[in-house]
Amino acid sequence: MFDRQEKLFAAGADQGDLFGTGDEAEAAKPTEEGRHPLDVPQDFPPVTSFDVRDAFQQLVERDLLGPYDGDFEELPPRSMGPRERYLVGMLGPKPSPKRVAEDADELPDIEIGAEGDGAEGELPDVLTPQNLGRLWASSMGMSFAVPANLDALAVIARWGQYVKAETQIEGANGKPRTERIWGRRPVEHRMTIRLDEPTQKIPLTMERADEPGVLLAVAVRPRPDHRRVVELTLVNQQIEPDTSADTAWLFQPELAATAPPDGPADVFLPIDDPLDGGREDNGQEDLEDKHLRLLYRNERRYAVGRNVAVHATVSPGERRATKLCTTWLPYHDVPATVAPVGEGTPLAGVELSMDALADASPEELDAGLTPLADGYRPAEEHGRVHPGVLAGRP
Repeated sequence: MFDRQEKLFAAGADQGDLFGTGDEAEAAKPTEEGRHPLDVPQDFPPVTSFDVRDAFQQLVERDLLGPYDGDFEELPPRSMGPRERYLVGMLGPKPSPKRVAEDADELPDIEIGAEGDGAEGELPDVLTPQNLGRLWASSMGMSFAVPANLDALAVIARWGQYVKAETQIEGANGKPRTERIWGRRPVEHRMTIRLDEPTQKIPLTMERADEPGVLLAVAVRPRPDHRRVVELTLVNQQIEPDTSADTAWLFQPELAATAPPDGPADVFLPIDDPLDGGREDNGQEDLEDKHLRLLYRNERRYAVGRNVAVHATVSPGERRATKLCTTWLPYHDVPATVAPVGEGTPLAGVELSMDALADASPEELDAGLTPLADGYRPAEEHGRVHPGVLAGRP
């Protein structure tokens, strides 16, 4: 999917590099120095491999989720719209009654039952409204736990709305002409929600919650362990228009929750934390589940996403989170594991060079890899690998 991004690494890259503006032939001409723009040397600041990885991650997020050119981006002329531009992070409206009727007429009659003679290796394809692109997600959100004495939360709901607008561009003859393009408008709503009400529907773009528009649904459930489970859901219940349907879609939607400014910041409780001691063991829990919960006791979970992932902000050394934010492209930094080698370590005689192993004789392979197998011998003796075996720690 990155083959189309070759031009993005040139200085001053914009969305025209992805879509094409009709001027590719002109851009491909040699410069005044007689060299292609991609062949011109560029000066890059000194960076580490981590900086390169972070920059590449941001580039992928801008390309797949958007907005690529900032909060007020404008898609190039003749582009088909933001739904064709981006691949993830979209909430669709309710299909219009006219579209529903048309889709019902277009759907083929499908017989329910087995097909084929049993000799085929695969099941026959079945046409459904979903795989024909008739259904899409219209809501997303998250659920989490807070202390029972917390009465309010600060919530931010934001998304991008794309509308058609007219702009002046220079034509091939050098004269300006008017083109209709898709332009993005950022939308943000900040609010404080009360947690002493079991259910709420907060209209964001309309007067009443039962009207077409965008709303925030809030559900609060008290728990006997002195906590409340809160669920926030951003719902797009606009009606799909007959033309320019993308105007009723929500792009790059996001929900963020924090504590009120006049109270403690770390209010989001971990979910199923073994240190809480609130989970009863009736002898029916799977042994492997217990083992995994023990191994990952320090990797706490703070929220469950609905059609989306959730990122938690936790201060070092703390068990509670200070902020929860939905994300469409989740990521996780995995610490690098580097086993100590050299004299005085369990891997002193291990050969780690793949080039050397590729040319090694059977005797050399045995001598170079046997210390690695010997390091795992406690796993056979005790049924597990001691965490300090390869790290050289007791």
